Amino acid sequence: MAGTNQGAALLLNDAGNIDRVRTTDGSIFRIESTLSMEAAEEAKTAAANCNTATESAEAAEKTRVSNENARKTAEIERKNNETERKSNEISRQNNETERKNNETERKSNEISRQNNETERKNNEIERKKAEDQRHSEHIADQQALTNAVAAANGAASRADVAANQALQIANSVAQGSAGSSDIADLRAQNAKLATLLANSTGQFIYMGGTVYCPASKASASGVTVTFGSTCSASGNTITLI
Repeated sequence: MAGTNQGAALLLNDAGNIDRVRTTDGSIFRIESTLSMEAAEEAKTAAANCNTATESAEAAEKTRVSNENARKTAEIERKNNETERKSNEISRQNNETERKNNETERKSNEISRQNNETERKNNEIERKKAEDQRHSEHIADQQALTNAVAAANGAASRADVAANQALQIANSVAQGSAGSSDIADLRAQNAKLATLLANSTGQFIYMGGTVYCPASKASASGVTVTFGSTCSASGNTITLI
């Protein structure tokens, strides 16, 4: 440390170097070199502080740049995530649309299946009806055939009887013993025979100037005769079939 006497003296700094002078009146003056050194020290300190500030600023800038890069990276990732989210949403909507379409198609197919099943059941009902009708018609045809055979046999039997009676009357006429009543009976027998033949054969029979019509092809009401669809008329000509 510098001396504390009140005489003129050189004063030392903490490092043991002379940096001040004290006059006899007690005034202390700094030596110029000391001032320069102090200024240099202060400059060094300032430079060090500036370097420190610069380093701090550089560190801060690096941190800022790093944070900005991290922010940009995070923003890019956020945008990518948003893009992926939108893409997933579009995929979800497409999948939902496809699901709805598939459900609609499934319902349509189910309706078609039910309609086809209903149609199949209806066709089966119609087939059974047709089968029953065919069976009934077959039975009716067999019965009609039986009836026709019976009718034909009856007609043949009655025709034989009528023919025998006609033969007897004809013999009587030939022998000259037949009267007018016998002739009338002969005509009645012939009419009966012709009617039986017409009904049993379904054909029109012409005998003795008279047309005998089968009941299945003609009907009479009073003085009106109605013919079936197999008969036709053209002018004054009537065709009986």
